[in-house]
Amino acid sequence: VTDLAILYVKQRRNRPDEATPDNRCINVDTSNNNKNDAAPLQLPRDPMAAAPTFSCPICMGPLSEATSTKCGHIFCKDCIKGAIAAQGKCPNCRQKVGKRGIFRVYLPTLS
Repeated sequence: VTDLAILYVKQRRNRPDEATPDNRCINVDTSNNNKNDAAPLQLPRDPMAAAPTFSCPICMGPLSEATSTKCGHIFCKDCIKGAIAAQGKCPNCRQKVGKRGIFRVYLPTLS
């Protein structure tokens, strides 16, 4: 069985109808076309210039007293407390979370 498998693979690799042409070429233009005159790539001025914005996935507003669950999802303190009281699960991933499974987090700001 092993010899047949090897023979099949060898035949499969050498099939002429699937062969790729050997006359591939790469266009290398050595003439000077003033490519240096093109506008240089413009990078963003400062990616950290804008203050990061974080929103609560429950109320969809800006985070008020950012609080994280043990599974790492971040909500407003009042929003997550209400969600835990109602269902006892993280609203994002549905992992079981209790009152002791949340903690205050301090997110970065530019001020």
